[in-house]
Amino acid sequence: MQTGKAAQIALIVGASGLVAFGCQFVAGIAGLSATDDTEETCDEAACGPYACNAEGTACNTSCTRMAGGCKEDAVCASPMNQPGTCNECGWAAMPGVCPSVECDSCAGNVCTRICDQPNECMQADAGTLNIPIDTRAAPVRLECKDQCHDVLVSCGGGSPCEVVCEEGGCQNMTLKCSPDGECHLVCKGQSCAGATVICGDNRCTATCDTAVEIEQTCGGSCDCKSETCL
Repeated sequence: MQTGKAAQIALIVGASGLVAFGCQFVAGIAGLSATDDTEETCDEAACGPYACNAEGTACNTSCTRMAGGCKEDAVCASPMNQPGTCNECGWAAMPGVCPSVECDSCAGNVCTRICDQPNECMQADAGTLNIPIDTRAAPVRLECKDQCHDVLVSCGGGSPCEVVCEEGGCQNMTLKCSPDGECHLVCKGQSCAGATVICGDNRCTATCDTAVEIEQTCGGSCDCKSETCL
């Protein structure tokens, strides 16, 4: 009889142990399954000027002008469309020294070029005169005075580019902004009639003294606005 009771107790304990083991085994599988289904998600608020990647799992760490990678209100500084960095809107390259040989005057690090000679900034022959503005070394201000009619002003570089037109100047002028530098058109008096501004990705503004009609193409500009201009 004692032998029978011992066998019965062993059977109960064994069965209980088997059930406990089974519960632990099932719980372990459930835990693994929950871990596998959990994926890291990207919090774009913590990405600074960068956007989340296409998978939505992490912040981008670089950008290109073609593929993007930045938030809509940021600008990509990407040399020759190579992987670059995202920056807050209004970003400017580190200022260098004003290249005085290429400038009419230097105020601080700003290079000022002035169209003050007859037909200096005017197209003499058929076609369109291209006036390049290189802002890689320093910010540049072009003072067109009453010239720059029917010309193309092309800005290039990460520093600000500003074109200032005096009374009657810049008729039908086109200002093509740098892809990543700030760009500003200032129209005084009755200047800039029929002018066009083609913005880059950075801040792009046009300011007019009077309600003159210009065409401002914002494109991917992070901050595109005009004041008084139509």
